[in-house]
Amino acid sequence: MWFAELDADLAPQRAAEELAADLEELLLEIHAQLQEPTLTRYYYQLYPDQSGEAPAEPEGVSAGARARAETLVTAAQLQLMERAFVRLRLDDPRSREHERHAGWMNLFRQWSASSVFKRGYVRHRGIHGGRFRNFCGEVLGLPEVVE
Repeated sequence: MWFAELDADLAPQRAAEELAADLEELLLEIHAQLQEPTLTRYYYQLYPDQSGEAPAEPEGVSAGARARAETLVTAAQLQLMERAFVRLRLDDPRSREHERHAGWMNLFRQWSASSVFKRGYVRHRGIHGGRFRNFCGEVLGLPEVVE
């Protein structure tokens, strides 16, 4: 009998853990993309090391190849963000501020500080829902246009 009560009590936690695992899998895929030589500069813009200096871009990386890679990875980042926005109910300030979601919110703020990400957001924003765009503008400070 008490097993049923315990199972019912733990069901929301298991559901949240399953959602987080799915989001974390997408994040790992993005991090794998960011290891590509064409994304070296962008990687260090997103995750600067302690010295504050990005390594030199690998030889043979053209501006066009870098721009294409940045376009694809920012699209994937935004897809992950919108999925997290919906699943974690980040439109609700109480949910955004919950300690369980602090890591995601910090990550999204860190990404949103990047000039490359801002350009990618402006390029892709039209394919995302209005509530998500409002969240990006109001909470993350992402622009509607890049100056």
